[in-house]
Amino acid sequence: MSALHIAAKQGHVNVMEEIIDRSPDACESIDNRGSNPLHVAIANAKLNVVRFILNEPRLDSLINAADNEGNTPLHLAARSDRRSIITILVNDSRVNKKAQNLIYQMPIDFILDNPNLGEFYKASVSSYKSMIVRKLDKPGGRASLRSLVNRINSHEIGTNTEVGHENNESRSHRLKNILNIHILVASLIATVTFAAGFAMPGGYEQDLSSTKGMAMLSNKTSFKVFVIADSIAFCCSSVSVFIQFWGSLEHNYHLLLRFTRVAATLTYISSLGMAVAFTSAIHAVIPHSTMLAYYTIVSGICCALAYIFGFL
Repeated sequence: MSALHIAAKQGHVNVMEEIIDRSPDACESIDNRGSNPLHVAIANAKLNVVRFILNEPRLDSLINAADNEGNTPLHLAARSDRRSIITILVNDSRVNKKAQNLIYQMPIDFILDNPNLGEFYKASVSSYKSMIVRKLDKPGGRASLRSLVNRINSHEIGTNTEVGHENNESRSHRLKNILNIHILVASLIATVTFAAGFAMPGGYEQDLSSTKGMAMLSNKTSFKVFVIADSIAFCCSSVSVFIQFWGSLEHNYHLLLRFTRVAATLTYISSLGMAVAFTSAIHAVIPHSTMLAYYTIVSGICCALAYIFGFL
């Protein structure tokens, strides 16, 4: 494995560029399996390296190069579950979508045989008409005869096996149960932060001056932190509820997984914002000279560190 392969495996684009500048011949290097740096980048899910290679004219020869088994980078991407890389490759006009390996398999064969991508393909045909399959499933780019016969012999005409479909159905059911818990948590956070936005710490000005109705502690730094944190918590929790509502209507596992991840991240941010808002609100109404003020700061820092540690 060459230095260029190692840099591609680690995702170090700057190192790759330096190697190419110093030794242009490194562009043609392959390992003992015939894999070039683009193969290695795809195998290790280095999206930044894939983009770099596609945008680097000196590496054009890697785009359709085959390894010892005849698999091009698109074959390798289609055999994996990395749809982002597949999308980039099929959108590139230089990529040969009709390439066959040594056993006459095309990239679309791997798409159809992959349990996870097969489910994605199945849902896309019925609702979204997947761009990936649409570009691969063209005259000359259809599934190979060998692959079609294999699927017929194993009762797998279509996009997926029954077992894979059942697995995705059960996983979708579990994800929806998780969504139900997340939407409850996000709804509670949205309710609490919405109410806190109107019950300002310290109250409002009651005199007849021009500041009547304004927050009394608006000039304090801790109050400003409270307002910012409470706003972030409310907005993130509200968006999380909205995303999870749409996710509950979705049946495709991959889209449902994406909804769940995004909603979980937003719920995490909103819960952290709520904790910061609570701590800063308490600190705003306590005299800074008392020990309680310091205890409040320490507890808030510990809470924030616990959130960050839990996320990592």
